[in-house]
Amino acid sequence: MEQERSGVFVDDTAQDGEILTGFSIVESDAMPPLGWIVVARQNASAAFAAPSRVAGSIVALGLLVLILSVGIATWLTARLSRPLSQLTHVAGEIGRTPDVVMLPRLRGSLDVMQLSGALRALLRRLGSAETLFVETTQRQEKDIAALRALADTDPLTRLMNRRSFLSVAESALHGTRSVDNIGILMADIDHFKTVNDTYGHAAGDAVIRYVSEQLIGGIRNHDRVARFGGEEFVVMLMAVDKEAMLTLADRIRATIAEGAVPFENHTIKVTISFGAALAQFQDRDVDAVIERADLALYEAKSSGRNRVAFADMAKRIAA
Repeated sequence: MEQERSGVFVDDTAQDGEILTGFSIVESDAMPPLGWIVVARQNASAAFAAPSRVAGSIVALGLLVLILSVGIATWLTARLSRPLSQLTHVAGEIGRTPDVVMLPRLRGSLDVMQLSGALRALLRRLGSAETLFVETTQRQEKDIAALRALADTDPLTRLMNRRSFLSVAESALHGTRSVDNIGILMADIDHFKTVNDTYGHAAGDAVIRYVSEQLIGGIRNHDRVARFGGEEFVVMLMAVDKEAMLTLADRIRATIAEGAVPFENHTIKVTISFGAALAQFQDRDVDAVIERADLALYEAKSSGRNRVAFADMAKRIAA
């Protein structure tokens, strides 16, 4: 204190607790130095009470501002992110839920509305592209089916043609465990050239269609019939024996012989001959069976036509 001209210190020797003490030496140019020292003492708790209250108020106000700021920030974040959450949720449902095909139109900030509009426009373009793709694919599938039908079907009779029949028959021959239950009938319209020469090719086409209808009507659902070319037809019978095959062929032969083909002002009578053969274990392919049936057909033709002949028999079934 003797060295300092003024100062402040805490006196902790007092019984009333800490005392805040301030001092200053009195000096003046107008009077001689008296050596006086001005001393002010006050309880420390009382001296610091007001600043402590101010500091507490500042801390409390700061905490309140902090809490309000956090709350407002959380509310703003939730408000701003809610539209994006809705977009995310709905976008996740597109493709999973059949009823969800478009994003909702959102309201909010300009950026959110612009984002919503851009995504909706993108989905519309994608939907249009998908629709176009599906329609194009369906048209292509129809075109392919039509081309396949043209490639596999005889245009006059709508029966299978030679190529498609051989493919089906070959698969049937190799797909069965017991090959001897597959029968092949080769059929040929008798005197077909005479029909063409007498009535014209249009009449010949009518006769071919008539015979094809009788063949289709005479076989079972799991059997197959094809036009082999010209006036020649081939029938594949599944799960038959020799007797059943000959009976079926003769029934069709009789139906055709008893019927007639109306053409313009004419009624054309035609007959048909059959050659029959059963698949054997040693047959390497369906062509071997067809060859035997064709030989039997030649035998039926040579024996007077309008007949059914079996590949390995001498006896014939005549009309």
